[in-house]
Amino acid sequence: MIALVIETALLAGLIVFFYQSGQSFPAIGLEPNILSQCPTLTPTVRDSTSGNRTVVFDCSSRGGGPALQRIRGLLNPDWSRSNYPIPMSAVPTFRLPPGYVALYLIGLFGSYYPASLSSCSGDQRIALVSGQPTVFKEPDWYYNYCAVISNSVPKAEPFTVHWSQNKPLPVIPPPVKLTASPATITVAEGENPTSTITITWLGDFRGNVSVWTSSSDSLSHTDPSERPGGPIRWGFGMNASSTSAGSLVPDSQGINTTTFTIVTARCIPGSTDYCTPRGSSRFHVYADSQFPYCTICLHGEVYTEIILNVT
Repeated sequence: MIALVIETALLAGLIVFFYQSGQSFPAIGLEPNILSQCPTLTPTVRDSTSGNRTVVFDCSSRGGGPALQRIRGLLNPDWSRSNYPIPMSAVPTFRLPPGYVALYLIGLFGSYYPASLSSCSGDQRIALVSGQPTVFKEPDWYYNYCAVISNSVPKAEPFTVHWSQNKPLPVIPPPVKLTASPATITVAEGENPTSTITITWLGDFRGNVSVWTSSSDSLSHTDPSERPGGPIRWGFGMNASSTSAGSLVPDSQGINTTTFTIVTARCIPGSTDYCTPRGSSRFHVYADSQFPYCTICLHGEVYTEIILNVT
């Protein structure tokens, strides 16, 4: 019983001896992207186990709410097929007082749920390192700060995080070379030609590469009496079974190949069956990777073209 009373009193003391911390941002410009919800952060102890305690820092000084918000912005160009704005990076600068083990952001998408963020159990957890870029990817996210503090420090001092102006991340494609052989194919209607796609890993990069293709572009049709259209199927494997070759791993020489197949069908006069009219079509084969070959960047893609001429 005596031990229980002492432990309860100690925990109460730990809560009392917290000071308000703060955050600062550059002057708000035309395109802020990442917004501060308050300059003063209020700490709340949420857990005290295993020799450490977890503390949430939010905007309770302003009546509650998250500390940061990532917005879509007004001037951001689109960067993907999903029409999302460009992910941003901003650099935090801070000095943690003695006893602080770690500082990170806890994030939640969409509507703000105080119970989730206040317990440091959101959908994102981003470790903060002073002087190192922090990436804010998706828009419409809310963030609080969470700190892990040693119980050996009964009196936690305040801290302030100074954020730099946020900047869009550069788009850097994977360091691989993509080629097709042959790159131009000439066949008669009804033939199923193939092209060998070769991926060559460059430099020291050896991350897996995803390879896929998109729809074909019709460049011309030489016989207007034939039904407009294109190859009836295309993709990877001898039967063009999929438009994705999956994830390819480099061999000992840093090279790998996959087979791209185009399936055509002869056009029969008077028939309504789908066929491949005479003319030219173009295909793009893409390669990308999520391997961290750059520190802070968007991973772009490389591609090669295949031209099909049907005679």
